[in-house]
Amino acid sequence: MKLDMNLVLEQKQELVLTPALKLSLDILQDNSLELKERIEKELLENPILEVREGSGPSRNFSSYAPWDRLEDKLSLKEHLIDQLSYLELEDREDRLLRRLVEYVNRQGYLVEEFIKDVYFHNYNKEELDKAIWYLQHFSPAGVGARNLSECLILQLRNQGHDTSIALDIVTDDLEDVAAHRLDKLAKKYGSTMEEIEEAIRLIQSLDPKPGLAFHKDDGPHGQIADIRVEKIDDILSFDLNEGVYPDVYLSPYYSSLSLDELDDRSRIYISDKTKRANLLLEALAQRRRTISGVMELILEIQREFFFHGDKGMAPLNLLDISEKMGCHESTISRAINGKFLLFENQLYSLSYFFPSALEGADGRLVSSLYVKSLIEDLVLNEDKSSPLSDEALSREVAKKGIKVARRTVAKYREEIGILSSVFRKNF
Repeated sequence: MKLDMNLVLEQKQELVLTPALKLSLDILQDNSLELKERIEKELLENPILEVREGSGPSRNFSSYAPWDRLEDKLSLKEHLIDQLSYLELEDREDRLLRRLVEYVNRQGYLVEEFIKDVYFHNYNKEELDKAIWYLQHFSPAGVGARNLSECLILQLRNQGHDTSIALDIVTDDLEDVAAHRLDKLAKKYGSTMEEIEEAIRLIQSLDPKPGLAFHKDDGPHGQIADIRVEKIDDILSFDLNEGVYPDVYLSPYYSSLSLDELDDRSRIYISDKTKRANLLLEALAQRRRTISGVMELILEIQREFFFHGDKGMAPLNLLDISEKMGCHESTISRAINGKFLLFENQLYSLSYFFPSALEGADGRLVSSLYVKSLIEDLVLNEDKSSPLSDEALSREVAKKGIKVARRTVAKYREEIGILSSVFRKNF
């Protein structure tokens, strides 16, 4: 076999991130607490930076401090983090699991929004699956589930019912239970009606919303808001929570130094640190401009939400915002990543304001949150002795000019924490 060596001239395009661009993207993706840690670390390493007097966490708020943790009592997230501290994990695993806990909602479910978080792109599927496995083995049993079926499966296994008929039913046949097709279940599993009824009673004894035990009221717990929105009459305004992290600036002393008067080593050191400080300050300013621009558009497009709730939410995606701002979708993704908005004492993830779109009968687009609000109203007013199945809910929503598949109804119902008809009916 003959080996030849040749020189080949090849032209190709590739994106090269400059240090300034990389820092800017990282800072844009940080939430307020992450940015606080980054700035504090930079202050320790860079003497060129100083903290403006009266800024940062020491800032004094009025009697109502909307940025503060609104509750001192143990929340679900704090309960999960407390359990995490007992695990002997590598730093990388610990950071992943802590980030995952942020996407556990008040019902105890791991919401699908976590998939959109670009932070998780730093981990492979095996690492992510392992972290979810840890989360789903915390207490309360059922926490970290991604849907009702998985929540019930986790609880049954926690109680030692790994080989029970109840486990098989919650895995594949909740719709048959909801439709009261007990004879079908008995035939499928070769069991008597009494055994099926006993399995159903076991299922009904489970907690479909295990996280609610940690939420005795509707107030948000243990989370710092990044943005606050205020409504005065018909005017909406917002401000960024910049009081969480220090307000830094270039040290007047080092800025006034003449580099010509310094030795070579000092000149290089001061020059490098000044360049790094300027990059940080510009990245902070760019972060402020980008997030403010995104928020202005959210207030404009989702204005009806702030006056009428979920029914006023319009469909919105990252492309809509990126086109209006003249930037890439990934920039908008970083701007909303892991950040929370405080409105009327309620916390919302910024990604909450980007609901998917469904098409109505007249071609008009409506948001998924609007459809969820319709489902909530239908369940609230249903006949409790004969609750609406997902198929029936789908037909009722269709009467309002919006075609939604049964599976989509089931998905939305679970996301908003509404039990299936089997749990809403007393056998």
